[in-house]
Amino acid sequence: ISRPVCPLCGSQHYGASWLGSTHYADRRFEYLRCNACGSLYCHPMPDQDISSRLYGMDYAAFSGSQRDHPDTRLTSALDVLAKRPPGRLIDYGCGDGSFLRAAAKLGWQCEGVEFSPEVVRDLSTAMGLPVVDANNLHALTGRADVVALNDVIEHFSDLPSSFAAVLRLLKPSGLIIAQGPLEANSNLFTHTVALHRRTRRATSATMPPYHVLLATARGQRMFFRRVGLRELRFSVIEAAWPAPARLTRSVIGDSRALGLFLLRRVSRITGAVLPSYSGNRYLYVGAPQ
Repeated sequence: ISRPVCPLCGSQHYGASWLGSTHYADRRFEYLRCNACGSLYCHPMPDQDISSRLYGMDYAAFSGSQRDHPDTRLTSALDVLAKRPPGRLIDYGCGDGSFLRAAAKLGWQCEGVEFSPEVVRDLSTAMGLPVVDANNLHALTGRADVVALNDVIEHFSDLPSSFAAVLRLLKPSGLIIAQGPLEANSNLFTHTVALHRRTRRATSATMPPYHVLLATARGQRMFFRRVGLRELRFSVIEAAWPAPARLTRSVIGDSRALGLFLLRRVSRITGAVLPSYSGNRYLYVGAPQ
């Protein structure tokens, strides 16, 4: 196994993380903390065989368990598109197609990219929009005015190679719009969860390593600079997930869910007072140098 390197900032200096390790498919995956940018990353990264298992029915069950949380992921990126003259958009890792459909309503010519042939086939049929296999992108090279990545980067087990493929889709004057979680960013919620985990000595879990990168804002911005992008916008918010977004009867009746809800509320208040100690989601807009 090669020496660990932070996929975001490139540093080889690391230590143990509060997340510890997880076991999946008879393999152990450790999460290391980068000493340079504070991000967490999986080591070793899942190989192709593990990745194909991760994003099959197991992933459908995982994502389905989060449907009680309102989807706030699309709004900010769509706001960026709404302020630009419509052109050709490629949604890299288009998921269920929600972003593609919304962008098409704004007048954009939309194409999706996905990683499973079955998903490509089903999405193309369901949406009536072209969806391409991520392993066959030659026809899309240099075609995009905008490439969007919505909650995708944290899944890339080979980040440099995957993102190089993304950049090849852009026209010279094109834009990258990316958004996703900052699961290692500094805020009261994350620090409390980390302290709880350390206190309980819960250093190992049994769950799939869906997110192989848990970024900080610093690490995410360093990555975009490393791949030759010029930052036009970088904003951070503190979203509810993984806490419940609303105080419902089911939340009140579940002590764990209620605790997470209240912790997130307090964390947001703290972040409003101390903006540098806040945020768990980012929106990035950048262009090639």
